[in-house]
Formats: sequence, structure tokens, C-alpha cells
Amino acid sequence: MSDEELTPRELEELEKLAIQTDKEDPEYDPIEDDWRKEEEKRQELREKSKGVVLTDIDLPFGRVFWLTIQFFLAGIIVVFPIYFIVFLIMFS
Repeated sequence: MSDEELTPRELEELEKLAIQTDKEDPEYDPIEDDWRKEEEKRQELREKSKGVVLTDIDLPFGRVFWLTIQFFLAGIIVVFPIYFIVFLIMFS
């Protein structure tokens, strides 16, 4: 995240945090530390994750058939007004 994306209030809070941590450790950078923690979490999740492979889809025929009928009826409902307008334009 760049400084342009931060609000003025967030920038003030980061400056306060930097001032506090500079007293403790001059090499400490809170933004870099947050970035490093996020990268460590991502790396840990990558190491722990197991891939998922989709091998089969079990759909009942009745549901697929009903969905097909609904799609067909919706198409008819949408197409008839369009055909009617085109018919009026062509033959008027």
C-alpha cells in the first residue's frame, strides 16, 4: 500500500507509531513489518494448503431439465417484445 492510498488520519497514526518505535529501535519500519507479517502468513497458507481437484458434478436430471425450461421461457419473454418492435418498424 502506498502513501497516496492512506487517509491523512492514517498517515498521522503511522507517524506517531514511527516516532514511538524509533525511540525503541531506529531500524524498525511499521509498514515493512506489516508487509513482512502478511507475506509470512501467505507463505504459511501456501505450505499448508492442499489443492482441490473437481472430478465430478452430481446434478439431478430433474433440476437440470427444469432450469432448461426456465431459460427457454425467459428467452421467449425477452424476445417477443423485440420481435414485435422490429415487426412494427419493418412493416409500418
